[in-house]
Amino acid sequence: MPPTTDDRELRYLIIGHVTKDIVPDGERMGGTAAYSGLTALAYGASTSLLTSCAPACDLTPLDGIRIQIITAAKPTVFENRYRGTVREQWIRSTAEPLGPTHIPQGWADTDIVHLGPVAGEVEPGLLECFGRSLRCVTLQGWMRRWDASGRVKTGLRPEAEQAACAADASVFSMDDVGGSDAEAVRLASLSPVAAVTDGERGCRVFRKGEMRAFPAPAFPAADPTGAGDIFAAVFFLRLKETGDPWEAGRMAVALASLSVTRPGLAGVPTRGEILEAKKAGEPS
Repeated sequence: MPPTTDDRELRYLIIGHVTKDIVPDGERMGGTAAYSGLTALAYGASTSLLTSCAPACDLTPLDGIRIQIITAAKPTVFENRYRGTVREQWIRSTAEPLGPTHIPQGWADTDIVHLGPVAGEVEPGLLECFGRSLRCVTLQGWMRRWDASGRVKTGLRPEAEQAACAADASVFSMDDVGGSDAEAVRLASLSPVAAVTDGERGCRVFRKGEMRAFPAPAFPAADPTGAGDIFAAVFFLRLKETGDPWEAGRMAVALASLSVTRPGLAGVPTRGEILEAKKAGEPS
């Protein structure tokens, strides 16, 4: 379905590593850059991606996205293991860090810039290059650390607070703060607009000391991977379209909840699902 007039004009740039995820049944593409980028493409935005990966990486699942690649000796690789519904994660290798010198000429002229690190690979200072854009961040990649074995654990990096303070809008999850409500509220207060996701419980959106909660509709969960990245892309795109963080939260939680019914990148919402979610928020 073709994009509507309002969203065809949106230009969306996502910056972060596309990853190779090792899962119990094999390998697949992952990373905020992949899930958010494909969501923006389905939304109807003109979508660009700045990433780093090895030359052998297959990026054909991202067809339709304009991509600038910083070549790396190895890709960023995560290994995911599961104990019931609990995910344990190891990082096996990382591609190159991404900074201001990697932005192609003309790419700073974008409506939305979204920093989406997965392993601290994006410099928060990149936001300074986008003075006329809606500057958005997914904080998760600056809120994890790993030990000598590569095992990933929650751990706040200074870059997370730096990025939250510099951004116009931020997204992170309760898992990223170890379930601490006090820390979630504190971190959300650093950005003019912030959304805190909480899995099947939905999300809370914060703006200038006001908070509203948006419960998640119940769907049978096949795979929650990428739901937070889908949420973030929809949240930022709808916020740019409407200027209304409450509407952005409503629509983002609706589409992120639906995404868990399909595995992997198949969870990215379709154009039809996006238009239906938009319609649900319009005055009757």
